[in-house]
Amino acid sequence: MPAPHDLEALATKGEATTIEFKESIAGLDGVSKTVCAFANDISGLGNPGLILIGVDKDGRIVGAPSDDATLQKLAQLRVDGNITPTPSMTVTPVAVQDKTVIVLEVSPSESPPVRRHGIAYVRIGTTTTRATSEEERRLIEQRKGRALPFDARGISGSAIGDLDVKRFQLDYLTEAVNPLVLAENGRSVEQQLAALKLMDGEGRATPTGLLVVGIDPLSWLPGAYVQFRRVAGDKITDDTIDEARSSGTIDVVVRVLEEKLSAHNVTSLTIPGGRHVKQSLYPMVALQQIVRNAVMHRDYEIAAPIRVTWFDDRIQIDNPGGPFQIQPDKLGEPGFTGYRNPNVAEAMHNLGLVERFGVGIPLARKSLEDNGNPPLEIRADGNFVFVVVRAAR
Repeated sequence: MPAPHDLEALATKGEATTIEFKESIAGLDGVSKTVCAFANDISGLGNPGLILIGVDKDGRIVGAPSDDATLQKLAQLRVDGNITPTPSMTVTPVAVQDKTVIVLEVSPSESPPVRRHGIAYVRIGTTTTRATSEEERRLIEQRKGRALPFDARGISGSAIGDLDVKRFQLDYLTEAVNPLVLAENGRSVEQQLAALKLMDGEGRATPTGLLVVGIDPLSWLPGAYVQFRRVAGDKITDDTIDEARSSGTIDVVVRVLEEKLSAHNVTSLTIPGGRHVKQSLYPMVALQQIVRNAVMHRDYEIAAPIRVTWFDDRIQIDNPGGPFQIQPDKLGEPGFTGYRNPNVAEAMHNLGLVERFGVGIPLARKSLEDNGNPPLEIRADGNFVFVVVRAAR
C-alpha cells in the first residue's frame, strides 16, 4: 500500500495502466469494471492496480468520505457476486493533505479471465474496456506456468470428450457469459470452455469443468459426491434408517441432497388452541447454505466424500479439507473467507446456487436463531471441517 507521500506523487503523475482516479464513489459500476480489469492484468506484469477515490481526473486531491457505510459499500464490490472469480482486493482509507483518499488495491487473478456480469474487462492504457476475443485468448495463455488453484488445472489424460459439450452450450454458457459477448464471432467451443476454466489451454478438462458439465465426474474426482445417512439415535453406531449417495455434476449433487434433507425435515405438531401446524426441526435455508458452502469449499484432491449424518438430535456435516487461508477460530465468521476453489465458486454462482459470496454461513446462523435452534457449531480437525446443526429446542 503506497504511503501518503507516494499517493501524492502518483496523483501528480496522472492515471496509468494500473492507476485509476475517481472523484467520488458515485458511479460504482465504473469502479466495478475497473476492479475486473485490474484483476485480469492483461499486461501480464503481475503488478496490483490502484483505484484512488478522492482524486479528480486532473490529479487533485479532493477527498472522499470514509465512514463505515462507504467503506462497506466498496468492500461489497468484491463479494457481491457480480465479479467472478472473486477478486483479491483491499479497501484502505489514507490521510493525504488533510483529506482522505480511499485506496482500492486489486491483485492480478491467478486464473483469468475474470468477468463482471459475464463480460471480461481489460485495461488498455488509461481506459477500461471490454476484452476482445483475442485479448481473452491472451488471458487464457497467461494462466500457463502460474501456480493455479487445483480447480483450474487440467487433469492429465482427460479431454474435451469427457465434457458434455451440448449441455455446456445449451445450459451453462448462456448463464456464464453476457449475450453481447456470445454474439461476437471468433470464439470456438474450445476457447469458450477454456475462458470459463472448464478446460485448460492444452485441451484437458479441469476439475471445475468435470463438476459443471462432466460426463462422469467420479472417474476423475473419486471423492466428488455426498454420502447421506439417517441414523436412528444419537450415536454413529446406531441403526441406519435411510441412506443415499448424491453424485454427478455439482447442480445434481446439491439438488438430490437438498431433496433428501427436505424429505426428512417436516414434523407435524398440534399446539394448544386446536390449530394443527407443521414445524421444521431445521430451517431449510440454513441447511441449503451449509450444504452449498461445503460443496464449494471442500478439497477435491482428497478422495473422500462429504458426509452428512442426520441423528435424532442433530445433523453433522464432515467436509474434506481443513481451513484454507484463514485461522481455524475464524471459520464461518463474517469477513473471513478463503477460496480453495475460486472457479467452482464462480460456477456455482453462474448456476444460481450462490447469490453473494461470504454470506452463506452468517445467513445460516441467523436462520437457525430465528427458528429456535442452538447456535451453529464449526470446528476444524486436521484435513476436515466439521459442522454441527442441532435440532430446534
